[in-house]
Amino acid sequence: MNRKYRFGPGAALITLLAVVLAMSALGVLTLLSARGDEVLSERAARVAESVARLDVRAEESLAALDAALAAAPTDQGEAAYRAAVAAALPEGMTLDAEAGVVRWVESAEDGRSLVCAAALAPAGEFPRLDWLEHRLVTELNASPEE
Repeated sequence: MNRKYRFGPGAALITLLAVVLAMSALGVLTLLSARGDEVLSERAARVAESVARLDVRAEESLAALDAALAAAPTDQGEAAYRAAVAAALPEGMTLDAEAGVVRWVESAEDGRSLVCAAALAPAGEFPRLDWLEHRLVTELNASPEE
């Protein structure tokens, strides 16, 4: 019962061929995965850049609102103060005088919007305003990025 198994050149060639094919398949899968990761990373970077631009515009709008609040007269009463603020609001902002809340929306070309709201402090108090809402909204019907 002493049998010897020979591992001839044909078997070695077939084994080598199987190893080469397996390594090639793994290489192709790795390349496809890397390309997918690159596309995903680029898209994530574009989204982060877009959101950062929206945030910067919202902060600039908040600074413009603060400047309007600083310029409004505080010695003539709350109603006169809010009327002066409403008249001096930057474009795109609306004042709910009853609630003392200013609302506006910053929009990007890619379908994202930043919904903003700030509460006004009573006339003469500091800080003059406080963030209430700073919410990112994405439109579902926006065209997909290539």
